[in-house]
Amino acid sequence: MAFQETERRYYELVGKLKAGLITQAQFESELRQMVVQDSAGRYWMLGTRTGKWYYYDGSKWVPGEPAPAAGGSTITSTVTRVEPVTRTIVTGQPVPLADRLREALSTKVLMAGLAGVLVVFCCSLALFTAAVPDNPVRLALAGAVTRPTLVPSPTASLAITATETPAASPTASPTFTPLPSVAPSITPTATPSPTETGIPATPKPTVVVPTSPPAPTPTSRPPAVAGRLFFTVYDPARRVNEIFAMNANGTGLTKLISAPNQGIGPAISPDGRVVFQSLRDDMRGIAVINPDGSVVRFKNYQVFVEDAMPSWAPDVRRVVFASNRSGDKLWRLYVMRTDNSYIEREIPFGQYPSWSPDGGRIAYRGIYDQGGLWVMNPDGSGKVRLTYSGNDTSPSWSPDGGRLAYMSDEDSNGLWEIWIINAGGGGRRRLTDNTSNDMLPTWLPDNAHIAFRSNRGGSWGIWVMDASGGGLQRIADGLPISNFFMEDRMSSQ
Repeated sequence: MAFQETERRYYELVGKLKAGLITQAQFESELRQMVVQDSAGRYWMLGTRTGKWYYYDGSKWVPGEPAPAAGGSTITSTVTRVEPVTRTIVTGQPVPLADRLREALSTKVLMAGLAGVLVVFCCSLALFTAAVPDNPVRLALAGAVTRPTLVPSPTASLAITATETPAASPTASPTFTPLPSVAPSITPTATPSPTETGIPATPKPTVVVPTSPPAPTPTSRPPAVAGRLFFTVYDPARRVNEIFAMNANGTGLTKLISAPNQGIGPAISPDGRVVFQSLRDDMRGIAVINPDGSVVRFKNYQVFVEDAMPSWAPDVRRVVFASNRSGDKLWRLYVMRTDNSYIEREIPFGQYPSWSPDGGRIAYRGIYDQGGLWVMNPDGSGKVRLTYSGNDTSPSWSPDGGRLAYMSDEDSNGLWEIWIINAGGGGRRRLTDNTSNDMLPTWLPDNAHIAFRSNRGGSWGIWVMDASGGGLQRIADGLPISNFFMEDRMSSQ
């Protein structure tokens, strides 16, 4: 496992920890197995709390930085089995006293020697595994998005609370039940939330699942907002990510794709097509769902399984997406024509692009040493930095192009919250602040409301609020977020 791959694995584990897919103990156990050896023979590993590199100098772990081009290899432990030395005694023959004394003395010496070896081994092991200093998460420097398969802990089968529209696919759909007319009492799951001790440096409390829905509670009737939402639902029983659509008032839930097709990050176009990142084994990369339900590729598309997070240009002649398809595995943005898949632009470095409604700008998440949200022209020129937190991500344009909604865990005890900022900079403020995760915002067509995913009340659902952060209403419940949530998005039309 090279240094860069190890960092990516680290940030994947951080994301799983924050999403409650693994415990703190599991996180630390996984991390201790991620030891890399450089070309000089030194051992390296990432600290459990800072994400910084440390190398072993023979007695302790020392902070350091691997050489930029260092590859490294994983270290596997080998144990040599020592067969015990035995002495055969022929029965019926007495053993001389001198021999018995020598044997007893040799045994004591041997036992003392083994005890000394055991002490040295334990001390070395303690230095190797317990001396890693603490460290805050460096999502800004390495880019938190990774693509290894995540296998969350088994949970109950998917049950979605919303108004059902019959699915187009013959595959069996989850059970849907309408929202009650009054706020329901939600019983938290038996599995405790993970304690996020030490991720990052600022202490982060365990997310407490309340025994009843937190204020504000859902209204007894659907919100009077127009629009249609497109989002991913993860089914833990089948371990698949499927794409759904639903009206912004919580009605008309429809499954757009189901197994064997699966994917994440749906983005709706003005002509009704949905571009997304396909996770189907024989159709990885960028794909499109047509209005008739068929799943197709762009003409002449050269398949790269790393291509992710696509977003349409308003004229639907181009899409922009993020990928680490190049040989150095660094994340770049690519502008591609939709008629022949010609790559017009390759723009370093970023993730999570989002095309503005007027087609003149692209918002994206800067990574490595350029963390935060940025806005640029479609040709990569005119870059303007809006924020400086490496964990600011998932930008969504307001329909008038004047503001961006996004998610960040800055100043929120490690929980994801919804923020807003003017597209030209300034006016930045947090819209949500609670003990749950609020993620993947998208503006609704009325330019006055924002929809987002949240696990308020202990269950993942979709909520709508006005652009000031008030008027919170839950429109659907029982919609598990994707296990690839850092590459996912929700869009609207």
